[in-house]
Amino acid sequence: MTAKERRERTISIAVFVFTLIFSILYVVIGNKIATGGITEYLGEDIDVLQGEIIQITDRTDAPNGENVGMKVEITRGERKGESVYAVLQIREYTLSNLNEATVGDEVILYTNGDENVNADWMVAGFERFTSIMWLGIIFTALVLIFGQAKGIKTMVSLVFTCLAVFYVMLPAIINGQNIYIWAIITCLFMIVMTMLFVNGITKKSFVAGAGCTAGVIVSGIITLIMNNVMKMSGFTDSDSTLIYHLNEEPLDLTALIFAAIIIGAVGAIMDVAMDIASSLNELADTVPGITAKKLIRSGFNIGRDIMGTMANTLVLAYIGSSLSCVILLYAYSSSLLDLFNMEMIAMELLQALAGSIGMLLSIPLTTFISAYVYLDGAKKDANVIKE
Repeated sequence: MTAKERRERTISIAVFVFTLIFSILYVVIGNKIATGGITEYLGEDIDVLQGEIIQITDRTDAPNGENVGMKVEITRGERKGESVYAVLQIREYTLSNLNEATVGDEVILYTNGDENVNADWMVAGFERFTSIMWLGIIFTALVLIFGQAKGIKTMVSLVFTCLAVFYVMLPAIINGQNIYIWAIITCLFMIVMTMLFVNGITKKSFVAGAGCTAGVIVSGIITLIMNNVMKMSGFTDSDSTLIYHLNEEPLDLTALIFAAIIIGAVGAIMDVAMDIASSLNELADTVPGITAKKLIRSGFNIGRDIMGTMANTLVLAYIGSSLSCVILLYAYSSSLLDLFNMEMIAMELLQALAGSIGMLLSIPLTTFISAYVYLDGAKKDANVIKE
């Protein structure tokens, strides 16, 4: 290993450690600021257990369905190995698939709150987290196998991304703090943290980060304008009403639309910006004497190829995330005009279009930033004028 390589390795390790400390401090301090000392939320104080069904004991009729009694052996926690009696409520209006529960199934239990049921425990649903956990382990293994050192950095950045959203931003929203500010801070943190972890302090990180930030700003501005133009209220379903009344001071539901759009868009925009920044960085390093004009032309050509596959990304992601509701509304709407004027559908379309526009505009924005950063300013200007 040469002296230059040792120096670069040392700098890389130093940047990684710095970013790690910075991210930890952000999450810890951000959580304290976001929660404002609140340690409890609105959830009921109930016990939750996980167990395996070992026997179906009885079935009794109940209004609009039946109650199924079962013997469940606790499989986790302090009460592991203990057997309890639990009741599964099957109701026609819930359309629950739990009526297919059989001996050997892993289920989640919670303390009984129904005075009409003679049991200490109720069956809440199937245990699903273990399956998700194993799928997550497979995903992590594949990232580490294919990404190697960068794979480790990728997983670390993913962990801090999740913490920034679930441990900092969401508590701040629940606590009634300014949603616009926290959404912007969260996006900026994710962009800076991800770029530093994955590529360190480099021109490529700066270009990709700047291009991503510009694209997110575009999406945010479009959202703010369209919220007013379309007179969006944020009341799209019963959940919106519950969210609105979480605190004494009603939450700003239009601000939630803003947060949803820029948080949902930042990942795709970051991907596009990094693709452009990385490609143009390679061209600038490997093609001697390349001019700004040629670099910009190459950036637009690369961007068009990316656009061909990425244009549908956010549209399909948003539609897919609410497909069941879209199907229900489509089935009961009187016409397509009626369907597209429903606030819920309008909000989904706004999310998809605002995010996609930000993603598409990040291509030229990142390309122009690349030309200024990767090439010498004086040489660049001279070549542009000459050509």
